[in-house]
Amino acid sequence: KQKGITLIALIITIVILLILAGVTIGTLTGDNSLINQTGKAKFNSEIKDIEEQLELSEIEKNDGEDYQFGTLEELIGRTDEYNDKLSLEDGKLVYDEEKVSEEEAGWLEELEIYPKKNVIPIFTAEQFQKISSGEDIVIEEMGGRTYNFAINANYSIQNNIDLGGETGDFTVISDFKGELNGNNYKISGVNKSFFTNNSGTIKNLELDIEKVGVGGFGALCYQNRGVIENVKTYGKIEITQSVAGGAWTGGICYRNMSNGQIVKCINYAEIKGQTTFPGYIGGICSYNSGTIEKCGNEGKVWNASATIGGVVGLNYATIKECYNNGEVNSNSSGSWQIGGISARNDTENSIIQDCYNFGTIKGTTGGGIAGYNYGTVKNCYNSSEILLTNSSGISSSRGKLSNTC
Repeated sequence: KQKGITLIALIITIVILLILAGVTIGTLTGDNSLINQTGKAKFNSEIKDIEEQLELSEIEKNDGEDYQFGTLEELIGRTDEYNDKLSLEDGKLVYDEEKVSEEEAGWLEELEIYPKKNVIPIFTAEQFQKISSGEDIVIEEMGGRTYNFAINANYSIQNNIDLGGETGDFTVISDFKGELNGNNYKISGVNKSFFTNNSGTIKNLELDIEKVGVGGFGALCYQNRGVIENVKTYGKIEITQSVAGGAWTGGICYRNMSNGQIVKCINYAEIKGQTTFPGYIGGICSYNSGTIEKCGNEGKVWNASATIGGVVGLNYATIKECYNNGEVNSNSSGSWQIGGISARNDTENSIIQDCYNFGTIKGTTGGGIAGYNYGTVKNCYNSSEILLTNSSGISSSRGKLSNTC
C-alpha cells in the first residue's frame, strides 16, 4: 500500500502554518513589536546617556552661577549621529521636528524632550549682522538650510563671535522684536550699540567692549522696551567727545523705557567720560523709567563732569535687589550728584529697594545709595568709603528713607 496525506489534512496543516506565520510577523512588526521595542530601548538608552553626560558636564563646569550649555558637539563628541537632531535651549535637550521620524518624536516626548522653537542659529559676524533684516539667509553650518531673518524671529548664538572692533563694518540693527539667546557666548570687537531699539528678549550674552566716541551710548542697545536678562559687559567704554545734551552712557543700555526690564545683568567694564557737557552715566544704564532688578556693577564708573551712579544715572522708576562694587568717581569740583546705586532718584514714584553699595564713592555731593533722592529708598545699606564734600551717608535727600544704614 502507498501511504500519503489527505487533501483535508494538507489544508489544515497550511492553515496552521499561516496562523503561526501571522503570529510571528505580528510579534516582529507593529508599534509593540519586538523589533520596535528593541529599537526604542536602544534609542532611549542613548538619549539617557546624552542627558547623563550633560548633567556631569554641569557638575564639572558650573562656576556658581546659572550655567547655559553650548553646542552638543562640545559636550558629547561621540554622538555625531544626534548632532543634527538634538540641540540645547536654556540647558535642556530639544529636538528638531524636521530631523526626527514620527516614531522617534514619540519616544523623545515620552522622555519629556520636546521640539525646539523655530530658532535661527548664528555662527558668524556676517550672520549676526543680518538679524532682523528680513532676508532669507543660507547657513552653510546647518547643511545649507535657508532661514528667514525676521524682526520677530528667535536666534541662538552658537559660538564666540568677533565683530572686528575698530576695523569692523558692523551696522547697528535698528529694531529687534524676537528672542536672542547668547548661550553665554562672548561677542567681542564691539565698538557700537548692537540695537537701536529692543522690544524683544535678549539673554545669556557676554560683550567685550572697546568703545571710544560720542555720548548717548549703551553697549547692548540704545533703548530697551523689552527684556534684557543675564548680559555681562567687559572691557572699556570711553567718551572723548559729546553732543549737546550730555554724555549719556550705560554699560548695558542708554535708556531703559517704561515697559523695559533689565534683570540679572552685570557690568565689569570701566566707563569713563570726559566732556564739557553734563550728562548721566550708570554701570547698567544712563536713564531708567522701567525696572532694573538683581543687577550689579563691578567696573569703575567716572567722569570729569557728570552725574554718576554705580547702577543707574537717572532713575524715574524702580531699582531693586541691585548692588555696586565698583568705584564711582566724579573728579570735578562741580556740584554733580554721585550715588552708589543711582545718581538721582528723581521723582516721588522713584524707588530704590533692597540694594547695597560696597564701592568707594568720590566727588562733591551724594551718598552711598542715591546721590540725590526725591523718591523712596528702603531696605538698603552702604558699607563703603564715602569721600564726598557733601554727604549724608545713604543719600543727599528730600525723599523717604526707611530701614537703611
